This record gives sequence, structure tokens and C-alpha cells, in this order.
Amino acid sequence: MKKIVSAVLSALIILFSVSPVLISNASITTGDIRNSLEYYKTNIFRDGSYWCGGNPQSAVSGSVCGRKYDCICNSFAGAYQCHGFALNLANNLFGSYPAGTLSSYYHGKKSNGWTCYTKSALGTNGLCALGLQSGDIVRASTDSSYGDGHTAVCWKVDGDTAFFAECWGSSYCKIKWGGFNFRFYSLSQICANYTYVALWRNDAVIKAEAGYCNHTYIQQYEQQHPHAGYMQCSKCADKYYNNTKTVLTGCLCCQGIHSYTQYFEEAHPHSEVKVCTLCQNCIYTGNTRKVDTCKYCQTPPYGLSCSTEKQSYGIGDEVVFKLQAYESEKSSLEIYRDGVICNTLDVTDQSAVSFSPLETGTYYAKLICENRNGTALPVTCASFTVLADLDEIITNEDFIFCLYKNPLSESNIRSFCKIRGTDLALYGENDNTIDALCNKYPDMKFAVEDVDSSVMYVGGGSEYGGFVAELCRVYTTKATSSLGGHTYIVYPFSMPYNEAKQIADKLGTPLASITSEEENSLVASLIKKAGLSGAFVGANDFAEEGVWKWDDGEPFTYTNWNLSYTGFANKTANCLYMYNDGTWIDSPSTPVSSSGFVCEIYTPFKYRNNGDGTVTLTEYLDEKDTATVPEAISSEKVTAIAKSTFAGRQMIEITIPASVVLIEDGAFDDCKDTVIKCTLDSYAYNYAKANGIKYKLILPFSDVNDGNWYTDAVSYCYEASLMNGVSQTEFSPNSKITRAMFVTVLSKLDNADTKAFKGKSSFLDVATDRWYAEYIEWAYQNGYASGYGAEFKPNAPLSREQLAMFLYAYSEKNGLDVSNNADMSVYEDRTNISLWAYDAVSWACAKGLITGVTPTSVSPLSTATRAQTAVIVKNYIEKIKKPL
Repeated sequence: MKKIVSAVLSALIILFSVSPVLISNASITTGDIRNSLEYYKTNIFRDGSYWCGGNPQSAVSGSVCGRKYDCICNSFAGAYQCHGFALNLANNLFGSYPAGTLSSYYHGKKSNGWTCYTKSALGTNGLCALGLQSGDIVRASTDSSYGDGHTAVCWKVDGDTAFFAECWGSSYCKIKWGGFNFRFYSLSQICANYTYVALWRNDAVIKAEAGYCNHTYIQQYEQQHPHAGYMQCSKCADKYYNNTKTVLTGCLCCQGIHSYTQYFEEAHPHSEVKVCTLCQNCIYTGNTRKVDTCKYCQTPPYGLSCSTEKQSYGIGDEVVFKLQAYESEKSSLEIYRDGVICNTLDVTDQSAVSFSPLETGTYYAKLICENRNGTALPVTCASFTVLADLDEIITNEDFIFCLYKNPLSESNIRSFCKIRGTDLALYGENDNTIDALCNKYPDMKFAVEDVDSSVMYVGGGSEYGGFVAELCRVYTTKATSSLGGHTYIVYPFSMPYNEAKQIADKLGTPLASITSEEENSLVASLIKKAGLSGAFVGANDFAEEGVWKWDDGEPFTYTNWNLSYTGFANKTANCLYMYNDGTWIDSPSTPVSSSGFVCEIYTPFKYRNNGDGTVTLTEYLDEKDTATVPEAISSEKVTAIAKSTFAGRQMIEITIPASVVLIEDGAFDDCKDTVIKCTLDSYAYNYAKANGIKYKLILPFSDVNDGNWYTDAVSYCYEASLMNGVSQTEFSPNSKITRAMFVTVLSKLDNADTKAFKGKSSFLDVATDRWYAEYIEWAYQNGYASGYGAEFKPNAPLSREQLAMFLYAYSEKNGLDVSNNADMSVYEDRTNISLWAYDAVSWACAKGLITGVTPTSVSPLSTATRAQTAVIVKNYIEKIKKPL
């Protein structure tokens, strides 16, 4: 008998309000059960209908129940279809059912007029002697926790054969009837085939066989202490205690004077008790005695535990399991990935064992110990995730390149890529892209694939930093204005949910959130069009089982408009998976083959597809005062902005990428105070300048952000080609500027032609083949710069007073006003100014080119940074030299 899906019971609620048969105080007949079964099968639980599944928040739309978790399903842990069926049948036949956690069977337990009998207490022969009767609920299992078993109701006994009524679940938690005689066993067969058997029998059946008594109870008291009160039937021997007492003044124990003797209970957990020798009153001390022959004494909390140090690791990391396996004869650790065992480790150190996972997924470990009896005892640690360290991602028209900074061996890299349907990046075809990726990490080298299919290493460093994987960018896209500018991308890459989410986030296309039936149908059609059986969308329930949230944190009811169900109460299954028919399921972390993930882009524009891989925007849909034109919608480039796209809008800023190569007349009609944000020399940049529209540059430097005190100055110098970055993506604002660098800036400010000075040098430390040689010679020959005797010291940092002197000399030689002088007495460090630079610094302060670093300090000898230089040059052009 297979384990039935655990989250499937609460749909049975409706059976409490629809009761075709109710038998009380009498034995049940075969006809009674058959009539009930026929009624359920025909009218209530039809083949293919859904169970509500025990969701504590809400029921599945379209389920039989349709209500929240407020029924008998709430009375026991784990909602099993077979359990629920048996309980509801029992309730409708008897008006009661065994309450409590059904998996917590023990012999002699009484619950709501039911009594439990177990094989563990009676043995096979003893249980068989009880026989089977109509209405008995039987639970049989090969697992001591009753986790791997089945529950059914005996409906008919014919000689030694018992026929069982039962119900099963199938895919999506749909009901599957097996028929009234789908299984037939004798009790002896059940006992022989299953280690653990529990039989619940209704007390009304027991009493009916023994001759039922309609009790008339009378209050009685025990004659011996503690004089406990009980109710006893005047017709039969039945009695029960009602916790009343009489206090006798002559009784020592009634005065609280007890004489205790220590005992231990024989049954587990061998608790210590102290019993009064006078009145048998007992108290529990809380102490327990471990018995080596008792298997329960060897299970938690009596010595075994397993835990990890963290809840998240990277592939290749060392995972240390902290153990307690005291007094065990033999121990091992089974490691599971996404619910499947992937490794077994012998435990030689009873306190810790380590493991290095090479695949991503959700893991847990099961510590298995043998006690002195040879009994295997398991305990499971909390689950933890293993993620690939996806540090960088770059795309081009054909591929997605992922830089994983995990130090795996070549064989493990191959295995990692194979699982995901990816390859090592092929260097022979993508040299520039891979080089750009590696240039960000000059101290490291990374594994890629050579043209001969061997592994090679690229990058200038000596330290191995990981590998570059390559995803072929094949996907299906669809966007409609009726869905408010949402575009969907299906990536056919089979990988764990957490890794798919990493890639989606780094691509700037988060996993999709599905919030309407129309949207659900569209995404399902895309998954199907992409040739996939299903794909991940962006939701998880890590916070609490059954409580689902989209990746943006917005909670939702599972599900709103689709007959779907979180099919497994599985802690390794916390992500949402959509099949290509539009149904959803609580998916394991590693999807089935031919799967992928669905991403979503919100594009607040109406547009038309030009049919050649390009898109023209036609209308802005949002009511925001800023807009960002995307470089592409799906895989299609945005190349044009149509007439009236932004017309009449009160727009503050519109960001336009370099992909736009056409802006039609009237696109910004009646837009007041609009600023176009664009890249240098792009179509939008030239359009803005030609049409008198305000513009703002998008700088390529990652270290210069909006709001920095130097951003406007850097943008000004970058646009005027006075200062570039130290690389294509970095300006390095806080680094020092050298004398050679500033002389170069000065030549560009002058728009000088330095060709005549090429190959010449007046200084011993300036070689004629250096990049700065002609600029230094130009400045020296024109009297703008001087050296230190025979040396210029081109790589020496430029001080603030030197910078002032360069600009002062340049202005004086070009006939600009250098007469103004500032009152330098306010600066306490004015004596630090060199005599040759004093007039230059005073002039620069008077003109506002240089300001004090504090109200009383001008700091003439400190080194000027690149950011400070940009600000000073911008001030110089605007205040002294006419703007460029």
C-alpha cells in the first residue's frame, strides 16, 4: 500500500452535513455500509473530483468542500485521503470517529466511543483472535511511524475473507474509487504482510455483541484512600471516575501526610514515580530511566540529533553536520537531495561529519544509528539549500553567459552543466564577451571550453575562480496590450528553482506572477509553444506551508481560478510549477525533464511589432512623471518612438536607450519641462540638441551615481571629451590625478593640435613614445607648465596648488583676467602655499575655482582627485573661459 498524499483531507468536511445513514447503539450491517458507499460515490465524491487537501488558509476552488480548514481534518496531523474517507464513513454510520492524531496509535486507546487494538501489543495471533467486523477501521503499515501505509474500512466478512471499502488519490489530488471489493484480505494476511497493524472498533459494536446496557449511573466513593468518586451503573458493572473526592478527617493522607516509595513504570518512558504506601497516591518526579532493551529509549530526545551550521551553502562548500549519536553501536548518515538519496557516509566521529555537495538543490540528512539491540533508529536534520554562486551574467543576441565562482574540478563542472542542459562557454566563438566578463576579476582565471572541446583557462590571474557556463537563449515570447504591457519569456533550461530565480533576477526579468485567468491561459500557451511540459513561475511557500506568496511578496490564494493544487506537503517542495495545460502544482526543487522557467517584463507602452525583429512604441500607458524606454521588448529591439507617444504629458524625465534610432516628429508635443536622459552621441542625444530639448547624459561609469556632488561635473567633462574613464565602466572619482593626466586635460580644454610636438621631449623622464609626451611638450613650449629642472615627473600626483598654477599660467598666456586676489588670511594653512604658487592659489580662490576644504583650510599640498579636477575644470570653463 502506497503512502497517500498528505495534504488532501479537508474536502471531506461536506460529509458531516450530508449523512444518508446513521446507526447508533447497534452492530452495522453490510447493507448499511454499501448504501453509504453508493451514496458517496454517486452524489458526493465522484471519480475525478478534488479533495480540498487540508490547506489551513483556504480550500481549492472547485473542490468538494469549498471551505476553510474548519472540519475534522483539523483534528489530526496529515490529511490523507484514505484516512479522511474512513473517518467520514465512520462519522456518518456511527455519529462519531476516532479523534486525535490517527498516526499516534497505541493499544487500548479510547477516543469518542472507539477502542484501538494493536498488533504490537497483542501479537499476530492475539489480533487475529479478535476477528474483523463490519465498520472496523484498519491501519496497516511497514513503517513504525505509520507513514508508509493505508487506511480502509471493513465492510463485509465472508468466512476468513474480509472485504474493504477504500478510496485513493491520483494526480492533482483527484479522487479515485477502487470499488467496494478492491482489496480483500483476512486479518491473518494483514498481520503477516505488515509490521504494524492497528484496528479501531466502535464501542457500540462491542457492546451490541456483549449485550448492550442502557446505563443508569449512581455516584459511588472508594472506601480506601484517596476516597475517589466514581459513577457506576446499577444494571451492570460499567463504571467511570468523575474526579470527585471525599475528605476523611481521620485519614493521614487527606491531611497531606504521605509516605512515598520510589518506583519506575514498566511501560516506556520508564518515568520515575513516588507512590504513597498508605493511600497509593503517586507523584511523577520528571526523571526517566533508560532501558537498553527498549527501542524508544534510544530515539530522540534520548541522545540522537543531527543539524547543520547554516541553512544555505554554495556548491563545493563544506557542509558540517553536528551529531549526537551517543551509545550507538553503528552510525551512518544518509544525505538526500530533493527528496532522493544521493550519498551515504559512515559516521566514525560521533560529534561531526562533513560533506561537499556538487549539485544545487534542497538537502537534508538522516542520521541512522543502531542501538545495542541492533534496531536501526533514524533522526532527520532540518533541510538546507545548496546554490550555485552565480556572480555575473552577460547576454548577447544568442547566448546567456553565467560566471559561477565555485572552485569545481573539470569533471564536476561538466556534470553541473549537463544537468542543466548547458555547456561550458566556447571561447573560440565568444572571445570578446568572455574577456569582458573576466576583466572584472583581473586576479582570477576561469574555466571555459576550447574549440577542440578541451577545458582551457582564461583571465590574467593565477587564482582559479570558477567557470563560465553558456545558456543558449531560445525562448518563446508574447505580449499584448490587453494585459497592460506585460511581456513573458519562457527559458527552456532545466535547473532548480533557486538557480532559475537567480538567473531571472540578474537578467532583470523576474519570474512571472500570474494574477488572472487570462494571464494564466496566455502563459500556459507559451509554455506549450516552447515545447515544454511545464515551467517554474515566481512563487514559493518557504515562510509557512500552504501560505503562498509571489516573489514580490504579494500573498495570494492557491488558486483563484484554476483547478490546481499544492499536491505534496513536502518541505523540499516550496516552489510553484505550471504545466502547459494551465494547472499548477507544488513542485520539487529540481523539475522534471523538458522544463524551464517563465519570466515577466512589465513594459508600460503600447507598441507595434515591425515584423523584422524591431518594435515601435506608440503610447505611454503609465501615469508616472518619469519613463524608461526599454532597449528591447522580449527579443525585439525598440528602435523607434512614434508620433504623439508622450504628447501632452507632464514628463520630468524620459530615459531613451541607444537602441532607438528614430523619433518621429511630434513624439514630445506639449511635453513641458521634459528632460531626455540618453547616452552620449546616441540618436536621442543628437535629437535633443537639435530640437532644443533639455537632456541629461547616461554615464557609462558604475562608480558615478546620481546625487554624487561631482556627477554633474564628470558628465560635463565626459561630454566635452575633456576627461574619460580609467576604463569603459569606471571613472575612479576618488583616485589621484597625475601631472601628465592634467596636462592632457589642459590640451583638450584648449582644443590644441599637438601633432607638431609628437616625438619631442625636453625632459629626461619623459620618453618620446609615451602617450603623454606630446601633451607635456605642448604645455612646456607654450609656458603653461614647467618641470623640476631636467625632469617633469609625469606620474607624480598633482597637488591643488599645482593645479591652480597650471590654470593661472594658461589664463595669463591667453590674455584672460588674472588680476583678482582673494583674502587668504582666513586660511590658517596659507603659509603652506609655495611662494611660486601663492598668486595662482589666491586667484583661483577669488574666482571660485578652488574652495577651502574647511572654512579655515585651503590644503594647498594635498593631492587633487579626479572628481575634484572635474569640478574645477567645469568651474573654470563657466567662470573664466567661455563655455565650449
